[in-house]
Amino acid sequence: MTPDAPIPGIRSGFRCWRRLISLLPLLTVLLFLVSNLLISGPWTRQWIRSWVQEKIKLPTHVGGFTWSPWRGVAIHSIQIEQPEALRASTKEPLLSIAEIRFSPSWRALFRGRLEVNRITLVTPRLFVPIEIMAHLFHGATVAAPPVALAAMPPATPPLINPPAVSATPSSVTPPPSATSPAPPAPGVPTAPTAPTAPTAPTTPAAPDANKPPSVILPTIPPQPTTWVDLENASFAVVAGNSGMLLAETSGVTGSIPIFGDAAQSTLTVASISVGGLKTNAKLSTQLSWSYPIFSVLPFETQLGSYPCRFSAKLAALPLLPLQLEAQVPPQVLEPIPLPFASRLSADSFAASARFRGFILSPGSWDGDFRAEVKSATLHIADQVAHFDSGSSITLLRGGALSCVDARLVSDDLSILGNGTLVADGRLAGVARVVSRRDTVESITRRILPQVPGLRPLTELGTPQRVAFDLEAAGTLNQLLIRLGKDGPILQVQP
Repeated sequence: MTPDAPIPGIRSGFRCWRRLISLLPLLTVLLFLVSNLLISGPWTRQWIRSWVQEKIKLPTHVGGFTWSPWRGVAIHSIQIEQPEALRASTKEPLLSIAEIRFSPSWRALFRGRLEVNRITLVTPRLFVPIEIMAHLFHGATVAAPPVALAAMPPATPPLINPPAVSATPSSVTPPPSATSPAPPAPGVPTAPTAPTAPTAPTTPAAPDANKPPSVILPTIPPQPTTWVDLENASFAVVAGNSGMLLAETSGVTGSIPIFGDAAQSTLTVASISVGGLKTNAKLSTQLSWSYPIFSVLPFETQLGSYPCRFSAKLAALPLLPLQLEAQVPPQVLEPIPLPFASRLSADSFAASARFRGFILSPGSWDGDFRAEVKSATLHIADQVAHFDSGSSITLLRGGALSCVDARLVSDDLSILGNGTLVADGRLAGVARVVSRRDTVESITRRILPQVPGLRPLTELGTPQRVAFDLEAAGTLNQLLIRLGKDGPILQVQP
């Protein structure tokens, strides 16, 4: 054997490596297929379904799982059912998502860190019946509505704002530094200086017990921004028993920053509908994220013919604090339908709404809605009534939605009322019409033509003034209305 001849063992080793390299793509494909079969198995679906149901206490369905290096991990066909008491009247699930994709940072994962760059929600839809409040407040103590509300609403506890928190550390006076003497001039001797006596340490001032200590917020190191991508998202609030649509937002598409470094983005909304009023064009809203606050910057749109202004803030803190605000500037109120086949219009209408609370703690939800009209006109069948002014105040406190005061006032005719709806669906309210006897009798005949017989009136201390009262009590499924003082009871199913 010559020295330059190839060694048989080395040659066979090269062949083996070439075979392995040629089989590597096939092994990669097989590994990819086997891993997808494993994570899409029934035991994986059962695990995620059990985990979600344990958290939210509602039946959950999961279609399956897949993963790929370029799309990340995907969960398909997620559905969360309505509470059991609402499934008969509400067929649509509470939440449905066609697909959720988690896109991790593979570089960070190879270094032993789990970082998710993006979470994509494909066609998510949240469908909320207002009756779900009873499920959210299950176990919480809520006040029962009175049979007939008092004329004066209960006092609302004052809201105590927390003390302001300083975002920067309090100023600290540095210790005096020892100054070095100037060097002597060449050839000139310097006289020794006497040492200075040490200064006595100063006693720090006693802290003020009434002044809160300064708090230094922790500095968050730079981190990649995590995004949630929405593809054709929608949200709807309905009256479950009647199926009436109360509010809806549809066609929401865009990217939302939720973690990491500060960022901004744009969200587009195809339409918003509130109480039958819809936006006239597609919206484009600006989003801002700066830890820990996520903000929807104020934007203006039109609901029907009414210009409105909205803004929102959400904090990435425990229980998810949320704040929403909306304003309708003074403008002409076009005729809007009211109960008993009536219509209301006004020369000037303004409104504002506010909500704040922890999303995951319904007992903390706090909101109010205020509206005001001037020079209003009320059409009841063929009768027209004019009012100098009107207002309403509606509050959300502790699971109870209360219209504490609603009124239309003029010298000749006044309409007053209030009402409360609690979380379990019970409600109560009262409305009063005050005017001359002939006017009140004319109004009652027009709003209640289908009810023959006596409609008792209430005598008032004011001369030539009487009142007609409507007292309502019951639930959202069945309402009892008393016509006049000690009058007959009418059963109504909304």
